[in-house]
Amino acid sequence: MLKRSDIGALGEKIAGRYLAGAGYQIREYNYRCKCGEIDIVALDRGGMLTFIEVKARTGSRFGTPEESVTKPKQLKILKTADSYLKEHAVFLNSGYNIDVIAVYLNFSTRKATIKHIRNAIAEINFEQE
Repeated sequence: MLKRSDIGALGEKIAGRYLAGAGYQIREYNYRCKCGEIDIVALDRGGMLTFIEVKARTGSRFGTPEESVTKPKQLKILKTADSYLKEHAVFLNSGYNIDVIAVYLNFSTRKATIKHIRNAIAEINFEQE
């Protein structure tokens, strides 16, 4: 049985291959800063900077992969994306996207199913709850 970190790493590898096949140019894997981590930073086919959160699961016991990208996690991703832009002196005229890629791993069939949710984190209400 694989550890959780191994499942995550496998999911990122599968997502990276999927994105490359879809014409994305991977700029960086596992960007880290004090705010958090972004799994993949890439340019889509149109040149749009895209931050990608990858979630992999082997079953639905704890919910779907995309359900684990909660509002607090979304806020953390936004702060980390902002840090990336500042650190790399990226000035955007057209904005950027934050996507989620859910990877469903089936070890008995040795297959993975991918669900790519484009612009998954479009707008967040920053009011205190």
